[in-house]
Amino acid sequence: PRRAGPSGARSATSAMIAATISSRGVALTTPTPIAVEVPAAITGPTTVTTTLPELLATREGVCQDFAHLAVASLRAVGLAARYVSGYLWAPANGDEDSAEVETHAWIEALVPGESEPVWVPADPTNRTLGGETHVKIGHGRAYADVPPIKGVFRGAAGADLSASVKMTRTGASSPPRA
Repeated sequence: PRRAGPSGARSATSAMIAATISSRGVALTTPTPIAVEVPAAITGPTTVTTTLPELLATREGVCQDFAHLAVASLRAVGLAARYVSGYLWAPANGDEDSAEVETHAWIEALVPGESEPVWVPADPTNRTLGGETHVKIGHGRAYADVPPIKGVFRGAAGADLSASVKMTRTGASSPPRA
């Protein structure tokens, strides 16, 4: 996956989050409190009803699981955090102007800014900060607040429903590269 923004910006934001958590009396053993050491994301082991204890027990999950875990972890130390639902621009060959994309989940944490707090997007699944490759649909407390696809299907009981999302880049000559 591509990393969004310069690595210095990631380090500065990680340091800011770490300093904020430290100021609340929580000792950190890692420089990035949003990097959760779990196996790489895999498909299929969880559902939208998987609980955090189940995730921790199996140590397997998908982006929505890692986002829920990161939100809960940040809230546990007194930081405001929210679940974000959207799409991740990650074309197979890396240079297409259009690509079919899948839904993705990440978080935003409220951290001190220069004059007021700012919401900083972070993608715990890919261990990056959010950026131009993250296309936000909405944010809420958890998945149930902002499912990427929601609606009513009316058709025959045996009918199959299929949907896809195709994103097309406009105005930019190429996506950001790490």
